[in-house]
Amino acid sequence: FQTTPNSPAFVESFHFLQEEFPQTFERLVIKTFGNSFLLKWQGQLSKPRRFLFNTHQDVVAANADDWSVPPFAGEVRRGKIFGRGAIDNKSVMLAILEGIEALLQTNFQPQNTLFFAFGADEESGGSGGAKQMANFLRRQGVHLDAIFDEGGGFVNNPLPLGAKQFALIGITERAIWQMNLKLKFKQPGHSALQQHSPMLQVFNQLQSVEFPFHYEVVEAFLTKQGLPVFLSQLVAPLAGYSDLMKPMLTSAVNIQSIHAPHSSQAQMT
Repeated sequence: FQTTPNSPAFVESFHFLQEEFPQTFERLVIKTFGNSFLLKWQGQLSKPRRFLFNTHQDVVAANADDWSVPPFAGEVRRGKIFGRGAIDNKSVMLAILEGIEALLQTNFQPQNTLFFAFGADEESGGSGGAKQMANFLRRQGVHLDAIFDEGGGFVNNPLPLGAKQFALIGITERAIWQMNLKLKFKQPGHSALQQHSPMLQVFNQLQSVEFPFHYEVVEAFLTKQGLPVFLSQLVAPLAGYSDLMKPMLTSAVNIQSIHAPHSSQAQMT
């Protein structure tokens, strides 16, 4: 199903899911938000905790000329499925639905309440899916005890320990903090003479700011989970291990645009 943003294929895809997972869509409470939908599995406890599993159905558009296989055919090669969304993120979506369906067939009932969010516009911002579902839960007075997102991937041989693959465990969300700054200068300067422009010097300094990753928090978390101390202590050197890992573990300022409505003023976004 070519579930690119705003595609009519979402309707056909939803019908397919209903047919493949009949118990899930008959016994769980469902709430739709356009092409996105939210499932609720009520817990048996009188005061249940609430957990949400989050994934998305939509995919980025794919140009068939750039692929060695048809991007929306779901072709199987060497025991693996090749196609747009096989990793990001239909595999997780189907794994969740397979798990629910299998448990329902055994008449399993969770002690705590489980929510399952299936967004349809994650790749284009999430304003019609994740945002609407979050607002709905907020209006219902639902406070989530934990959210399990799509997660990271597998890294091949990130450290010289002899292991073939490492599964990345994400315990926080890397997000964007947007802000507008307005600055006034007597002499705004010119981009051709940056060393004499106080405005551009300030922007350059902001651009170079890095917010460090707090390794001790992750180390304490891993140790609490019962991992051997030597494994938890491997977290600290990761940022310096390779150019690939460092930007994943640090944050930086990214200036997207500069507006200068007047010669002595500048606005940064």
